[in-house]
Amino acid sequence: MKPNLKRLIAALAVAIVLAVAFFIQNGSVSNSGPGAAASVSVQDTSAAPSSVNAVSPEISAAPSESTDSNAAMKNPSSKPSDTLAPVTSAQPEETAPPETASSTCSLTISCKTILDNIDKLTKGKETLAPTDGWLLNLTDVKYTEGETVLDVLKRELKARDMHLEFSVSPLYNTVYIEGICNLYELDCGELSGWMFTVNGVFPNVGCGEYKLSDRDNIAFVYTCDLGRDVEEASA
Repeated sequence: MKPNLKRLIAALAVAIVLAVAFFIQNGSVSNSGPGAAASVSVQDTSAAPSSVNAVSPEISAAPSESTDSNAAMKNPSSKPSDTLAPVTSAQPEETAPPETASSTCSLTISCKTILDNIDKLTKGKETLAPTDGWLLNLTDVKYTEGETVLDVLKRELKARDMHLEFSVSPLYNTVYIEGICNLYELDCGELSGWMFTVNGVFPNVGCGEYKLSDRDNIAFVYTCDLGRDVEEASA
């Protein structure tokens, strides 16, 4: 019986050792399994955002050209702003009107000489001559560089619905004023017609060729004596 008892005790001891070992093993697994998984899961989750945030600035900074360009638009001292500076400084020169665009001259149209020769005037035209002799009082007119006396005369009379008739001579490349406000050449005698002066002087070219200068004084006058009576009428 003694050998059997020894075997039984030995078997119990082995069973106890196995049970203790099994219990210890189960305890360590349960402590390392879910707890560790949860720990790892928490660490991964907390690490992920930090990793993304760390990369995010690099991603946003990656298109350096776009970022630098936007920063340069806000920063006048940056390089792109310097490249834009010439365009900005040149803009006023492109849009500014030429100096001659603001140049002015004056224009008058007179038929005072007719009043002194009313008996010679074509019948029925007496009412065409104003009582003071002025068809157009002194008027300041703007013009552009290169315009002629004729350009100004046509524009101003058209703006006022006033009559103008002229002829062009291809042979002499000149323009001859035939009638203004329905008062024509020869309407007041065989030496009558329209003439013009610039700054009180009769130019040696036609009104279609005379190019204006700033502050020129243009006067169209009706003469009944080839211009000899004009000086008195324009006084």
